[in-house]
Amino acid sequence: MGQDMPLWFVISQAVFSVLLASAVAWITYQQLSVNRLKLKLELFERRIVIFEAVKAFLGKILATGKTSSDDCIQLLRDTNQAEYLFGSEVSAYIMTLYTKGIELEYLNKKLSGVDAIPIGPERCKLAEQDADALKWFSQQYEVMKATFRKYLMFDRL
Repeated sequence: MGQDMPLWFVISQAVFSVLLASAVAWITYQQLSVNRLKLKLELFERRIVIFEAVKAFLGKILATGKTSSDDCIQLLRDTNQAEYLFGSEVSAYIMTLYTKGIELEYLNKKLSGVDAIPIGPERCKLAEQDADALKWFSQQYEVMKATFRKYLMFDRL
């Protein structure tokens, strides 16, 4: 600074520099906040797709009372990123749904179609197992919501 500048000019330059630095810091903070919200939204969007796939799988079983190996494999395809987007309990839950779905398909094949077991004690036992499996699936909607809830609450992302 030259000696010929008035003191008020030097002070105003200093104040302006502080205000400018403060404005830059505030804008940077706002950009960081927006980027965090964008990341939360992207994570939510990726997670909700998996939730919807599980819900569709359960809905199809509850609507028809049966499933197929194709439906079970489709569940695994539609949820193959779950282990990276959720905690281990969601992946374990999806594998449980897959396993129970395969079991339900087996029971359905033994109770109807070309592999049907004739009327008798073995068929009654299978029919009871089928009813238990359907009852289990009917309870899964609430279990599914509880399993996914903490990962889909936007304020917890």
